[in-house]
Amino acid sequence: MGTLSATVDDVKRWRREGRYDILRYESAGDLWVDSERDDRELERCPFVRKVRGQNRYLCTIYETRPQVCRDYVPWSGKENDICEVVDDEILTPA
Repeated sequence: MGTLSATVDDVKRWRREGRYDILRYESAGDLWVDSERDDRELERCPFVRKVRGQNRYLCTIYETRPQVCRDYVPWSGKENDICEVVDDEILTPA
């Protein structure tokens, strides 16, 4: 998936919101690493879920997602796409 980074504002917001479920997967600004497993980098975002029986995915932290996700333009054709299997039409708030 590649290394993604959280902004200082992301981390501050999650602390303020008590979102330790998200902070568990943030380490020194890097996102989607498992702090409970020696900061092992995950294969995919732990907060994207496929809707059972549908070709749709949901972001379970949509309202407080990191800036890198807010800025992401799906299917942009960029070489470093981060969510290549998910596009705007199927990625909706949970």
